[in-house]
Amino acid sequence: MRPMELQAAQVVGRCRLISQLGHGSMGVVWKAHHLALDIPVAVKVVRSLDLGDPVKHRQRLQREARLAARLNHPGIVRVLDFCEDEGLPLLVMELVEGPTLDAYLRGHGPFVERTALLMAYHLSGALQAAHEAGIIHRDLKPSNVLISADGMLKLSDLGLARPLSDSSLTDQKNVMGTPLYMAPELFTRVSDPDPRCDLYSLGVLLYQLITGVVPFQGSTAQVIHAQLHLTPDLDRIPLRSRQILSKLLDKDPDRRFQGAREVREAIRGCVQAMDAQQRSSEAVARPGGSGGTESRLLVRLEKSLSTESISGGKTIVHTTGKERLIVALLLGLLVCVGVLGLLWMR
Repeated sequence: MRPMELQAAQVVGRCRLISQLGHGSMGVVWKAHHLALDIPVAVKVVRSLDLGDPVKHRQRLQREARLAARLNHPGIVRVLDFCEDEGLPLLVMELVEGPTLDAYLRGHGPFVERTALLMAYHLSGALQAAHEAGIIHRDLKPSNVLISADGMLKLSDLGLARPLSDSSLTDQKNVMGTPLYMAPELFTRVSDPDPRCDLYSLGVLLYQLITGVVPFQGSTAQVIHAQLHLTPDLDRIPLRSRQILSKLLDKDPDRRFQGAREVREAIRGCVQAMDAQQRSSEAVARPGGSGGTESRLLVRLEKSLSTESISGGKTIVHTTGKERLIVALLLGLLVCVGVLGLLWMR
């Protein structure tokens, strides 16, 4: 069976295919129904099996499944299963029904500074979870970030990810990744990739979230030259975010943030300062919208991003007034039951 021969309603592995969600140079992703679990899922099939070297691409997909299975974070797409059907490897994942961040940016343009920072805060949390599990992503970019229907950001596609302890996965002939988002040291190969490569990519993404464009554009050769030798134009970035971006996008990894936790701390301080300045205003500025589906999605995104408060280095999840009322009623009921129990024992 070949990947491009698959059709809707076809059963592969334990899944019935419904419709294609997207495709790229490496794979095709289908929306499907898992027959055993009775849930909607996403199924990734390696498209490159059509182009030769099926063993290599099968191993890459299986490695992606094993790496993703080690991660349990709300900001990372969950892997549910890996199987084969007539020699065709299938990666079964959590279904995230929503646009990629790349599609959203192309359709709506950049975000206001505070929203962009909060998005980077959440993505750095996903990176922190991956790094603490010994995994570097190596391909962080907007097309690998999904926005779920309830406005959550989900980091996807670990196809180029690798364990920190395994340098054998580095391709010695080809530069692996997307040059627009790659750290300079990945082009020179002076050392093995480490988590600071992902932080550089996060800096490129944050720059794009605020401005609508990446720091360097042009042909692949021009972009690589710029990543190695040119300084990004930070004059168009607001001062507070400029300080964070300057450190994220430093050519020297030793002068960058040394971990995702440091990035989160810096963003925390920046957002707190912005909120303090806005406190006297009626509301923190929010991006506008046309009132359609996209605007409602952005409202949900804003709501989910604001659910976590960044305070004192710890993440505090706020509850709504209705949720607090329910908790209070439940506690009151427990107290009443306890009192009645004591009276009954007498």
